[in-house]
Amino acid sequence: MPVRLKDKIALVVGGTRGIGRGIVEAFADEGADVVFLGRNEAAGRSLEAAIASSGGRAEYLSCDVLELDQLEDAISDVVRRKGGLDILVNNAGYALGLSLEESTLAAYDQLFDLNVRAAFFAMKWGAGAMFASDRGGSIINITSTAATRGFPNRALYCGTKGALMQMSRAAALDVASHRVRINCLSPGMVDTELLREIHFGGQDNQDALVDEIGRLAPLGRVGRPSEIAAAAVYLASDDAAWVTGAEIRVDGGHAI
Repeated sequence: MPVRLKDKIALVVGGTRGIGRGIVEAFADEGADVVFLGRNEAAGRSLEAAIASSGGRAEYLSCDVLELDQLEDAISDVVRRKGGLDILVNNAGYALGLSLEESTLAAYDQLFDLNVRAAFFAMKWGAGAMFASDRGGSIINITSTAATRGFPNRALYCGTKGALMQMSRAAALDVASHRVRINCLSPGMVDTELLREIHFGGQDNQDALVDEIGRLAPLGRVGRPSEIAAAAVYLASDDAAWVTGAEIRVDGGHAI
């Protein structure tokens, strides 16, 4: 079976755990030369070694994407050492369970700086690197079903994901003449460390609680990171060569 991302240079921003980790693993399996960013060096080195042991190519770079100079330097470093950039995934993000009344300026800054500001500039610098190589490229922004529907105690989070989706749509028009595609991938409830932290932190029966919320979806369960990663492989590959400015929702039907 041919690999779909053979020798493509891919950068995953936020790749050490959860959905990001799943995307790094899937890209490596599909033949990409992957670099992934994160702050957890132990997790990054562990994933790097696991992929190397299976014959894939993945390199961890320590980066705090809230520090924009670090993010810009990381993108420039990948381009300089690898000879270009073909795929960029913006996956770094966080959620807070706060009502409108409970929301603070600090919480606003925390979520918008990570979920919107960092993603915007990664998209800007990544697209610039793709322009320079003149071989096109694919940018995938991980949004959420929260980008298009409201959830209680998530006003700030929904706002950040909606902003990222709209920026992606507009930016897709700006870069289309360079054969760079920008799309959004919107997961629903996926069994990740973040989901468990936000919804069930400190509780002992987390497996049962995850199963319980999964039953709310028409398909009767929560998703797996590998299922989000499969959609990311599609958007990164030439199979999606005529797809830009789109949102692909992978949520078990929860947002129908």
